[in-house]
Amino acid sequence: MKKQDSHRKSNVQGRKGMKWRMTALAIVVFHSLLFLSCSTIDCPFNAFVYSKYKLAGDVEKLSDYLTVSINKIDGTDNDLLNSITEVDSFMLPMSYSQPEDVLYFNRTSGEMSVKDTVVVKKQNIPHFESIDCNPAYFHRIENVRYTHHGIDSIVILNKNVTYDDSKTHFQIYFKILSQ
Repeated sequence: MKKQDSHRKSNVQGRKGMKWRMTALAIVVFHSLLFLSCSTIDCPFNAFVYSKYKLAGDVEKLSDYLTVSINKIDGTDNDLLNSITEVDSFMLPMSYSQPEDVLYFNRTSGEMSVKDTVVVKKQNIPHFESIDCNPAYFHRIENVRYTHHGIDSIVILNKNVTYDDSKTHFQIYFKILSQ
């Protein structure tokens, strides 16, 4: 009888040990899969989103040269586009720290040069992708103001600026530059 009780006791302990090992193995496998799934997130290459401008009206394709610049916070100029030509659309990054982006459009054709200021008022919306990714901001365009030296009008087509670069946000109507 003692031998039988001792055999039952070791059998029960063996099952408990096996059960514990299986539980530990399941926990290790689960955590490993969780860790691997978290490290394969596709983060965007940069945290900037771009607004797209499509030319319309009399000037549907630039035959002159367009440079778009901004005034940085430290007061220096920074060209976002430099002398682009023969395009029907272009994309500009939006700032994530200012409620308004002030853009300076300079169009040149031969000896003639026309400068306009475009002010895009927007709401900055924090966008969380993953803890592994850089912080990003999406934007909701509220208003656009501009001078009328070389720009006839700008129409907002899509107020939401996200990673989707296929959507046109602004339709811009340039005046024809005569020489």
